[in-house]
Amino acid sequence: CHSDAEPGTPYKTIVFVMGKEPDGFCSNGYVSIDRELERLMDNILWAEKNGLTIIGMHVEGKSMRNDRQGHNERIIDLVAPACDLILVNDPGDYDGKFTDIGHAREIPVVVTPNITSMIPVFQYLFDIDPES
Repeated sequence: CHSDAEPGTPYKTIVFVMGKEPDGFCSNGYVSIDRELERLMDNILWAEKNGLTIIGMHVEGKSMRNDRQGHNERIIDLVAPACDLILVNDPGDYDGKFTDIGHAREIPVVVTPNITSMIPVFQYLFDIDPES
């Protein structure tokens, strides 16, 4: 939940992985969903204010969409519409939710068959030589 980077590091991109772990937020203890949504909104507003590109990812598939409390859907509903790019693995977009948000908001959506298939997307986006 905390960055090791020094304050003031001039980032150009922020990546949000949308979904919560079954045993709570952050490794140092449980945070309520309302507090997590507030924290996410603060980060989204900060990123927008500072001109960062916002990338949203959903990597776990259908199992991380249907938690009993609906927390994952609330996170997706908050984060996805604020993104400049959405990356999702195919099982996670089983109902077309991400592609529908992308279409409605004119946000590019990249659907990959699995998590590993997202690596070349990041290599392309950040001009990373896959051979290095």
